[in-house]
Amino acid sequence: MLVERLMHLEPPKVIGYVLDGIATSSGASADKFEYYSTYDTDFGEVGDAFLALCEEDKECNDRFSPKGLQDALQDLILQVDNDSNSTNYKANGIIYERDQYWNKAATIPKGVSVLLLQGKLDARTAPKYAEYLLEVLDGREKELITFEYAIHGVVRTTTLNEGDYTNATCGMMLLASYVSNGGDLKRLDKSCVDKMPAFNLTSSYDTRYQYLNTDDAYDGAFTGEEESSSSHQGEASS
Repeated sequence: MLVERLMHLEPPKVIGYVLDGIATSSGASADKFEYYSTYDTDFGEVGDAFLALCEEDKECNDRFSPKGLQDALQDLILQVDNDSNSTNYKANGIIYERDQYWNKAATIPKGVSVLLLQGKLDARTAPKYAEYLLEVLDGREKELITFEYAIHGVVRTTTLNEGDYTNATCGMMLLASYVSNGGDLKRLDKSCVDKMPAFNLTSSYDTRYQYLNTDDAYDGAFTGEEESSSSHQGEASS
């Protein structure tokens, strides 16, 4: 959001802008504007997209067939949270004074480019806003690169090997290429995007113990709160 606002000021020494996880769509119509009041809805849309991917994973699909993961999860939520007695509190909204740049489409200055990076499973900044911003940015030197299974923060999360955070991510490679080529989108090296790993719902040994405290994400027995993933690391490596 800050970067998009900076474009309006057109600082003369800036020749390129990179936005990772788009949190603004200034210049778009009201129904395409990102509000905190629609955050739950936006989060739900990305959540539904993730749950739908269960059908593409044989083990997950078999486990929840024929009802499906989404319906199974909804049934579980209703079982534990159907009789809510929480209190609803009406409060005055926090409203800030609008300036001349509010909801105004930014113009890309001459000799400047804009690179947008977005994960399609980003629930914090829903991917639809990246598309909206790309549409309303006034100028030709702009490009949106999306990752099918990436979450929030493309530069940080797009590992080329699952769980490998010691080497450069694809997002980092894109950023480095953009900077080294002076913001020239035509020379941007995007080869790593096609090398991203396929979707995989299989959890690692450490993840199963860290979050579920079991060795089987579906049918494993709960090993007890006193046991942690660290106590099983020796077993995994032996």
